[in-house]
Amino acid sequence: MIYRNLRYVLEMMAQAYDIDSKYPNVTVAEQGKKAEELEEKTFGWGIVKSVLMKVLDLPEKEIQERFHSTWRHLNKHAHASAKQMAIILTVDPASLVTDSFDEELARKALEVIDEIFDLVYVMIFRKFPKIKELALGYKFIKEWEQYLPNTTTLVKTIS
Repeated sequence: MIYRNLRYVLEMMAQAYDIDSKYPNVTVAEQGKKAEELEEKTFGWGIVKSVLMKVLDLPEKEIQERFHSTWRHLNKHAHASAKQMAIILTVDPASLVTDSFDEELARKALEVIDEIFDLVYVMIFRKFPKIKELALGYKFIKEWEQYLPNTTTLVKTIS
């Protein structure tokens, strides 16, 4: 469920960024209508890739190399499958019937969470550059470099 929801968050943020960038002077309701119109044409990896190219200012090839594998990983979990159940049954079958914790699975999930929210934060900082000063004053900003490398780079360069 975590990966499915991360895919949803990333795709919705990319769609929102795209629509707001293309139609900044219309109401939220009108932006919603535009999103519905464009959803049939631009969705999934296509919209995410397009937005990441803009917000990270990187060529398509680099976006593809750096982020497409994560997108594919998230897609594997978009719908329940026999493969997902097999992972649970072979790695941690006790999690289905008891309260248990698998540290390795949790660490892997946290790595993906960091990667996705790093991209979400980049979109937010690109859209609202005035928040840079608040971020730079954040007590734990140094820790961002490890967990949010794209956001940290962007925050340091926003003028």
